[in-house]
Amino acid sequence: MYFKVLSNQTMKNQKHITLGLVLVILSSIVYGLEIYFNTDTEGEPFGALFFLHYTPALLYMFFVKYEDKHFWRFFQKENFAPHTLLLVLFNISAYSLNRNLPVFNESTDWLTVFLVIENGLLISYALVNKPSKYFEYTLCFFLVIALFFNVYQTLMILPISFIGIIASPFFGISLLLFIPMFYIASITTLLSTLKWHHGHQIAAGTAVVLSVGIMASFCTQWQAIENTVLKSKLVQDAPFSDDQGLPDWVSIAQSIDDGPFTEKYLKTGLVYQRFANYRNSGFSSIWRSSLDQKFVHDPLVSIASIFMKKSTLDEMTKIKVLNYLYDARHQTTDRFWSGENLKSKQIVTNVELFPEERLSFTEQIITISNDRMSRGRWRSQQEALFTFDMPEGGVVTSLSLWIEGQEAKAILTSKSKAQKAYNTIVGRERRDPSVAFWMEGNKVRVRVFPCTPEEDRKFKIGITAPLVLTGQQLNYQSVGFKGPDYSKADGAIHVVTHGADLVQSTLDFDESPMYRTWQGSYVRDWSLSIDDTRLPKGSFSFHDEHFAVEKTTLLQRDLTPTVVYMDVSNAWTTQELEEVSVLLQEQEIYTFTTHMKKITSPKSIARIADTNLPTFTLFPFHQVQADQAIIITKGGKATPNLADLKNTPFKDDLFKHIKEQSSAPLVLDIGNEPSDYMKSLKEFGVIDHHLLSMTELIQCFDQHHFPIANHDPNLTVIPQNGLSIRRLDSAKANGKQASDHLMRLFYYQEIMSKIGNQYFTEDGNEYIEEHIVDQAARANIVTPLSSLIVLETQQDYDRFDIQKKKDSLGNANISNAGAVPEPHEWALIIAGIGVLFFWYWSSKKASVQS
Repeated sequence: MYFKVLSNQTMKNQKHITLGLVLVILSSIVYGLEIYFNTDTEGEPFGALFFLHYTPALLYMFFVKYEDKHFWRFFQKENFAPHTLLLVLFNISAYSLNRNLPVFNESTDWLTVFLVIENGLLISYALVNKPSKYFEYTLCFFLVIALFFNVYQTLMILPISFIGIIASPFFGISLLLFIPMFYIASITTLLSTLKWHHGHQIAAGTAVVLSVGIMASFCTQWQAIENTVLKSKLVQDAPFSDDQGLPDWVSIAQSIDDGPFTEKYLKTGLVYQRFANYRNSGFSSIWRSSLDQKFVHDPLVSIASIFMKKSTLDEMTKIKVLNYLYDARHQTTDRFWSGENLKSKQIVTNVELFPEERLSFTEQIITISNDRMSRGRWRSQQEALFTFDMPEGGVVTSLSLWIEGQEAKAILTSKSKAQKAYNTIVGRERRDPSVAFWMEGNKVRVRVFPCTPEEDRKFKIGITAPLVLTGQQLNYQSVGFKGPDYSKADGAIHVVTHGADLVQSTLDFDESPMYRTWQGSYVRDWSLSIDDTRLPKGSFSFHDEHFAVEKTTLLQRDLTPTVVYMDVSNAWTTQELEEVSVLLQEQEIYTFTTHMKKITSPKSIARIADTNLPTFTLFPFHQVQADQAIIITKGGKATPNLADLKNTPFKDDLFKHIKEQSSAPLVLDIGNEPSDYMKSLKEFGVIDHHLLSMTELIQCFDQHHFPIANHDPNLTVIPQNGLSIRRLDSAKANGKQASDHLMRLFYYQEIMSKIGNQYFTEDGNEYIEEHIVDQAARANIVTPLSSLIVLETQQDYDRFDIQKKKDSLGNANISNAGAVPEPHEWALIIAGIGVLFFWYWSSKKASVQS
């Protein structure tokens, strides 16, 4: 095809086209490598990579101009092909420059694909002498859309177009601003040369209708979100509004959904580029500290932002809502160093399952690479942040960092000491630490520093967690995390089941003598199930403490509730509300949505579904009395954490009430899991929270039997797996040796219970910290008051008074998780030793006789 095209060109144009094509291909390859390797020029906008594109484009322009006397008559029939290739070359140069001196931020995926199609079609038309009618129809469709796009880009650059004119004497680089105008000239010239028929008109008309329709639909939905937010803000200032002591952003968050449009709306100005939004320098920004994401350019969002008032939501309000609604706390957390070039390169997951204890231990060994091409020390040192989503009831029991190729295990200390050590070393001295901190909502944050282009960093985290009992199966769910990009990471998984049969798995594991294994590209979410045919048994002893596993006996209490509080969000269905209304015939009923309201008739409960229910609720426990009262809620929704409500009257009143309450209020939850807010309160034992199905809830009211928490200080109940861990006065005689994870989980629950109300005081942490940290160190577990930290040298530990506790289980790992062999295993070992001894004795006797 290419040679056929050239045969229809003059000899002069043949040289132009051949050279232009070669330059476009080479420039495209170089630009692709820039993107792939994420190169930069240490903040120098006019670096070598830019001139690697711009210089050939300039030379090609001079070459074409020298050969063409009518060069300045752009995109005519006789010079359309070389001019189009020249335009594409300059466009690639503009995008290369744009990476360090951004006018338009990094393109979204769909825009990148569209740009490739646009330029590919222009080049194809320039080369094809007699295109088919179907090719022309395709050309009409895409280039009409491209015409809209380039008009939009031209309007975007108008506020800074004077810079392009004033700075043009500097090698003409600033004139790259006007590339969209040349695209408009090229497209309009091309479209005008076509012989228009009915098919061309249909293609072009479809493109116009589709472009306008998509944009109108996008802006309509955008405006709907804007109106909802504005309405919520106006209601807050109404004279009879019920002030719950919550910040304004909570009310706004309760009024909007968590769809993709809402996310784009909230990230406009933080991640997505606004229309014609250039700072004093005349350019946009590459990186934002408020959200650990690069700015991106999406024309749909940019145009929609024209209808968005900047005063509607300020930046801090957007971040607060994003934190809870899209779990963006990982992106908005404070950090000393950037992590923009970091990648999770390799992730090895080792899992050990304990069927008879219904527990699991998960090790994740993660290798981090820094893909920054430049080697400048200041900007190449980066900090890796990982936020691990813990299974409910799980706890971090080990942490390691590889320093100079050797694994260095963490030492457990107080959170305050770990924070001081990490902040001092990373903020001032820039040496090797890693630390793990407990977070609300079953999360743990790990920090690793420094990550440089010269060396990959590797760390390991270990998590002990209950398996989930479903029928006759024990289910294991993988541990996920947020952190450096893992989309191209290699993954390996090794699972030790201790003889349990694998019932099902989302991955296809290979069998080996010691464990099951899987390898491939890293998979974040996977699960497996093993049979639950073994009777729970086993005990573990450590010095003077002894722990055994047993089946949980559910405790119930007789109760005839006189008051019922319904905590209602849009998670409730009309049917659920109707079923609950049938139950509540003799009780005093209150509903809470965004305010507390007394219900005069149970029949009116179902009508609540017809109102605008909030996306989530924060039930005010400080407004109710626990005695003879029940709170019915439905979890599963993301909500703000307690930390998000810092310095608010709501939190002050809630904490004061919790500190003084004599008994925990009974909360019955018909959801699949508690909300983040309820989960935080449940972890500290300040509410008596129970997950129930609707059927179980109905039985409770019919039989007047309601669940109650077990307050035995020597018993830890694990509701996920139906077992409990009991602390014994003495070791079990002839019992099966269990893993040390029994003690670790028991201690974690005991510590959370001890912290309890004290967590909700201003000075409680300091008062109980030393005692709690000593207990946490014994089991080597991360809690709200204790952290695991790895420092580079022993001198660093001594300097910050971080001492390794001798009377401790230490870091958990796969190899020591199951303690001593069982009796039949001892018999095999002794028999093996006997055979070896007999062979040795026989060999020695034979040598003496000879």
